[in-house]
Amino acid sequence: MRKLSYILCIVLCLGTLISCRSGGPTADRELTSGQASAAGHESVSGENSPSGQTLAMDGNVSDTKEYDLQMVTSNGGLLNSSWAISDDGCYEIYSNGDWTANILYTDVATKQRIYLSPDLSSDHHSEADPSWIDDTMGGVGLFVAQGHLFIVKYGYDETVGALYRSDLNGENRTKLLEFRNYAPIRSTVVSDGQYLYALLTKSSGRAVLARLSPDNGDIEELCEMPFDTNFLLSAYEDCLVIKALDVPEPKDGENAVDTYENTRHVVYQYSLAEHQLTEVISWKQDTMFEGYDGSSLYLFDRANDCLKAVDLHDGTETMVISSLKEKGINKDEVSYISCVRDGHMIYDEGGWSYVLDLSTLEISEMKYLENYKYPYIIASYGDKYLITADDLIIPRDDFDPGGNPIIVDVIMSQLALITQEDYWSCNYNFERIKNTFLDE
Repeated sequence: MRKLSYILCIVLCLGTLISCRSGGPTADRELTSGQASAAGHESVSGENSPSGQTLAMDGNVSDTKEYDLQMVTSNGGLLNSSWAISDDGCYEIYSNGDWTANILYTDVATKQRIYLSPDLSSDHHSEADPSWIDDTMGGVGLFVAQGHLFIVKYGYDETVGALYRSDLNGENRTKLLEFRNYAPIRSTVVSDGQYLYALLTKSSGRAVLARLSPDNGDIEELCEMPFDTNFLLSAYEDCLVIKALDVPEPKDGENAVDTYENTRHVVYQYSLAEHQLTEVISWKQDTMFEGYDGSSLYLFDRANDCLKAVDLHDGTETMVISSLKEKGINKDEVSYISCVRDGHMIYDEGGWSYVLDLSTLEISEMKYLENYKYPYIIASYGDKYLITADDLIIPRDDFDPGGNPIIVDVIMSQLALITQEDYWSCNYNFERIKNTFLDE
């Protein structure tokens, strides 16, 4: 079995270094692969749209050179990172406000955010331009795998959802398959260099783990999941890590709160070599909160007032912090682990974010940016991270409900590079990405 690289594909899911390896735009505008996002006053990707990213089975990108861009996993499996990543750059979807969109590409080597187009003179708003997407109704997302950029379109009305494949520079776009018997991909995608692996929902409503051919679009079901709500969260060696929600049928007299409180969280390991689904651990709603780092699962255990690590190979537990109270952590206020990366963990307590150094167990409070948000790690690049920084506000012509012309502000994330040391110590010394696409 090949070592898998996994693509947190399409929510809510980077361009060139120096060379022209992918046949993208020439000189400083060359492109590669990514993950998905939406920007604009109508929802392009939406709450359940995809975002793509490619990581190795051990939680990092596989078999890459020292300065390849590497997607950093977020937790949740809900395609909520809004970016698609290649070795060299970052892709996202930019809404034009009229149910059309363009694919943007961030070249980390030149620190530029551009249209995915080799033609500088193009108006970027026609099918002749490889960045153009003519219909985003229903939702659109991106992911990158095996040297290709994939576009997922969700269905609406009588329109069937479909998966498209193109070169990394956006050219040679072709329809790979239509999702007639399944709902379109809405969760993580994993690649082993030959096939794509994803969780799909059948027309019957049942969830299956499936293998897709990136060459002809054939879909092979590997196993049916025990429950309907599932997220592909991590991958290592030849195993996939799947989170499922066992939501009970409400009993007489029970309300939505009762159903919520009785929901069970289950973590499975699926071996691609043995084709076997194995339960690793489970817990009741709000009794634990988890974060993933390759083959390890970190859990804030409220009942036992501790933080522990679980080996996803065999379920072996290791104590990280035996008493949260003694570390000054209020177990009843902990609600989310957003990232586990490079020996650090970011978690939420009482609505504030904190950084835990997993080697020293020192805790520090994260600092807000000027827009009252925390910087989100998209990918690593050598000893740096590509992150979201301030808000980028773009004025756009529009119309009010009465048909009168108005100007609306579209808010996107400003992207930047920052050293890992500065990021974890909250010294926000950014190298800002230039938004070249606004000047084209």
